[in-house]
Amino acid sequence: MLLSSSTVLIFIFVFTLLHYIIKSYRRPPKFPPGPPYIPILGSIPFLKGKGIEIFVDEYIMSFGDIVGTFVGTYPFVLINDWKTAKELFTKEISTGRLENYTTAYARSSLGQNMGLITTDGRLWGTERSFALKQLKNFGLTKKHLDSCILPQAKESVQYLEGLSREKGHVRMDGTIFSVPVLNVIWQMITGVSLEREDKETQKFLSDLNILFARKTFIIASLFPWFRFIFPTLTGYNERLDVLRMGKDNVRKIIHEHKATLNKQFPRDLIDAYLIEKEESFEDNPVASEEQLTMVCFDLMAAGAETTSTTLLWIIEYMILYPDVQEKCYAEISELIGAADVTLADAEKLTFCLATVAEVQRLSAVAVSPIQHRLTQETEVNGYILPQDCLVISNIKHFMTDPNLWDEPKQFNPSRFINASGELSKPEYFVPLGHGRRICMGESLAKAELSVFFVTLIQNLKFECVEGRSPSLDDYTAGFTRIPLPYYVNITRR
Repeated sequence: MLLSSSTVLIFIFVFTLLHYIIKSYRRPPKFPPGPPYIPILGSIPFLKGKGIEIFVDEYIMSFGDIVGTFVGTYPFVLINDWKTAKELFTKEISTGRLENYTTAYARSSLGQNMGLITTDGRLWGTERSFALKQLKNFGLTKKHLDSCILPQAKESVQYLEGLSREKGHVRMDGTIFSVPVLNVIWQMITGVSLEREDKETQKFLSDLNILFARKTFIIASLFPWFRFIFPTLTGYNERLDVLRMGKDNVRKIIHEHKATLNKQFPRDLIDAYLIEKEESFEDNPVASEEQLTMVCFDLMAAGAETTSTTLLWIIEYMILYPDVQEKCYAEISELIGAADVTLADAEKLTFCLATVAEVQRLSAVAVSPIQHRLTQETEVNGYILPQDCLVISNIKHFMTDPNLWDEPKQFNPSRFINASGELSKPEYFVPLGHGRRICMGESLAKAELSVFFVTLIQNLKFECVEGRSPSLDDYTAGFTRIPLPYYVNITRR
């Protein structure tokens, strides 16, 4: 009996699909050992932990210093050894980024990666250099940062004091520091400040928190077909709405800048971009505006969330370790008194800076950098990592590795102070990543954390609410580790 043409086509389709699946999940020669994996999902069903921590926790680490697995159809490698990660991530071949439907159409909108976070190659290099140059022109220098950061830190003090008078116990959550921290870089990008009580601002920042707190962020990036699986119930559509509204807000600001642009007197990064890239806008206005939109969106997202989350962790640690808080206050009182803190002052406060570093180390807000894509095949410690393989380093482990730190689980700010009484941070202290794609806002984050922390402790005392002591184990782990809301008593110093 002859088969119908439709049956033959179905057979060919199924055979081709099976061949593709089997070929996609065949372990490459000399690929590092790792957990088991299955078609479509890869190793995901076998991994353990919260959110992004499934890629860096003890189970996957048990396979060695270099672990090879699959996430979806992507070969995926975790580097657990600091020296190996340091060497690999300084190479040009490690600077690639993943590109698929999610990054090119959902996150961007023109079928290609745009902005700063997901681009690579020449586009990433030129846009990163330009953005850094313009941010320095509009405030990202030690000379100007005091005037950018201090007013926002003082606003936080006033806001927390007001909440304490009004409500007694203060609920510490993602809304506490998000506006003042974002305002520091927002003024450099747009020339304006956001108002904490503005409902649009509150909605905007609440939406932004969704991108970092929800597991959808990771799943959608690594499993682009995820958009077909109950997109509403899984939160995928919510993520799309957040991205769309965020970009629409930025586009609105760009259009306002276009209408009031004075080429002789640029006010901020957007103005500088419009002037510098004028020819590009004339040649392809849609693509150029999308690139500017994504540059602004990336700077905003990366420049605000990790710092505001770290401040939440800092206050939580201060109420759990009141002796450390009082030692910081004593140092501030002795060296600067009641005067407004400057960055120059902060550099003298060795124990305060060591305390911030110790919170960064243990809180591990970013447990790993965003996935790097290898642009060519390379050999690492005898293993062969194929071209387009995704690679991450285990930042969380580097910060608590007993081979690198003495008593790593203990909260001890003094570990960052050397025998001469000076601040000393080892090279493997990498809270914001390392290598060629280290966070471009690293210097801004350091400045913000020091000035905010000193200003807060100088003016306010933070204490546990009786019977409601928070637990450091209570947090969400979407893309970053964010403490669950906790309560604190706040009094004026």
